[in-house]
Amino acid sequence: MRYFVSMPLTARVHRSLDEIPPAQWDALTNDLPTPVFDWSWLHLLETAGGLDADHGWTPLHLALWRGSELVAAAPLYARDHSWGDFVYDFAFADAAPRFGAGWYPKLLGMSPATPSVGWRVLVRPGEDVEDLQARWFD
Repeated sequence: MRYFVSMPLTARVHRSLDEIPPAQWDALTNDLPTPVFDWSWLHLLETAGGLDADHGWTPLHLALWRGSELVAAAPLYARDHSWGDFVYDFAFADAAPRFGAGWYPKLLGMSPATPSVGWRVLVRPGEDVEDLQARWFD
């Protein structure tokens, strides 16, 4: 009988894709039909000068690590406005204070500056997606 002892998972928030090795990030995106979640695309947006805190986009990428191996990640951005994110929620932002709620800052999970569909949790092939999601949100 063979026993496998898995290393514990560690969740980390990364303020820039520079903190994550490109090959490890891209190992999570190889099966996607679009390049807009690839490390090079997101890094270009972060370093080109328009996708930064000064423009209302603060990278807060959530990653799950098993030792030094990236096993899951979600490209996330804190936003203090809705301009340029293809999420047309201005009516909600206007109405929220009238009901005693805040709308900003908000956390946006997407590939910025693209009308790509859906939020993505990127997972390394071969990982148990349901198990990782359960651990992530514990």
